Amino acid sequence: VVSNLSPWLSKKEIGDIQILPLSTKEGRIVGSDQVIEGLIEKGQIATQYLEFNPTGSIAGIESMTSPDGRVLGRVASSDRVGDGLYRNVERSECDDIFKAGVDYFG
Repeated sequence: VVSNLSPWLSKKEIGDIQILPLSTKEGRIVGSDQVIEGLIEKGQIATQYLEFNPTGSIAGIESMTSPDGRVLGRVASSDRVGDGLYRNVERSECDDIFKAGVDYFG
């Protein structure tokens, strides 16, 4: 997590690591250097891949937000996390983004 300005990530700390499934081969984030720099300056880059960038996204971007933070778009599949779904994979607390969203929008 590189920015928690979004209500969706309000329960996360900068530097938190999430382990999430990836279920795409086409999904990646691209943009000019100017656009990417602007997103970084505004805190709209929410999460980045760590150690390995499986999609080839510019700057390892995994998710980003709208300018006001209310919309979170991500490449990984937060909705595919649950107990007993994967073997030998540590589960991270991803469902708190949904709880944070309900707290904010509810």
